[in-house]
Amino acid sequence: MVIKMIACVLVLIAICDIRYGLIYDWLVVLLALLSLVPLLEGQMNWENACLGSALGCGLLWILRWGSHGGLGLGDVKMAAALGLWLGWENILLCLLVASMLGVLYGSGMLLCHRLEHNTPIPFGPFLAIGAWLAWCEGDCIRSFMEQVLW
Repeated sequence: MVIKMIACVLVLIAICDIRYGLIYDWLVVLLALLSLVPLLEGQMNWENACLGSALGCGLLWILRWGSHGGLGLGDVKMAAALGLWLGWENILLCLLVASMLGVLYGSGMLLCHRLEHNTPIPFGPFLAIGAWLAWCEGDCIRSFMEQVLW
């Protein structure tokens, strides 16, 4: 039941980011609260969740700082909440998948002349897709990456 609620919140975040260019704090707080359920049920340990949250938030904060505001603060907050849910391994996978999807989308849109170089692209939908894929298929994706890279 909680997983379905998290999926609904991820969809809402994606829609709001696409439509308004904003990830609302109340949705991030709801995501963080729902992420605590697996912790309280013992499905994940606190160290893994806290490390995942710190990694997600920290890596996107560095990107935000390096891009001089090109990445929104809502994305940083969302990554912190996702880290609680996914843990450190899956948040790294989530960020990798989200980044790859964002690059593919942006490149395709530029090649089709549907975007200009300064047009903002919402990152929240890619984070949501990356999080869902990391949660549902994280082991398969990591296994595939190991075979391809090693």
